[in-house]
Amino acid sequence: PALAEMEKIKQPKKGRIGWDSPYESREEIEKNVRGLENYLIKEEGLKPFAYRDTEGNRTDCVGHLSPDEKTHIAQPWRNARTKLPATDAERRKMDASLMALPYGKKIGADFYKDKTDLELPEEYCRDLLRQDIVQRHEELSRNFPAYRRLNSAAQMGILETHFNANILRKKDDGTVKWPALRADRKSGS
Repeated sequence: PALAEMEKIKQPKKGRIGWDSPYESREEIEKNVRGLENYLIKEEGLKPFAYRDTEGNRTDCVGHLSPDEKTHIAQPWRNARTKLPATDAERRKMDASLMALPYGKKIGADFYKDKTDLELPEEYCRDLLRQDIVQRHEELSRNFPAYRRLNSAAQMGILETHFNANILRKKDDGTVKWPALRADRKSGS
């Protein structure tokens, strides 16, 4: 089950990830977590190849960002035809080629599909998605006390927004993107 899998991934030092609710059964929470995972795969697409997002970041799988070259090439890349593990040279070439390609709002992920012979295994991509969901859940839990009191369906809606729009990131002028949610943090409600 998705929830049990997520609880094994990168646990916070104190306890579980907080998807226990006095309002819902574990089965209802599980259904909502799995629903979010399936929704993100449907909307974002599961892209087992390297691509650049609209801001030029190294991305793969279901919108998973790699912070740098070292992290990106350390993933279990393999040859898409032979399924054999990629060599270090192949990984570095793939990354250099990727970073030389254009990016922007008018260039979708599928533009990059045939630009490399390397891919990531589908199950690895699903694991990355679960890790990303857990990470964002923890970020929201730390930053918005009221988030923890919502039922899991409401949490999944906010998680989906955070997954796509990073509601914790500040705009270029230093203001927050989602002031109403941030106001909750200041009041502690």
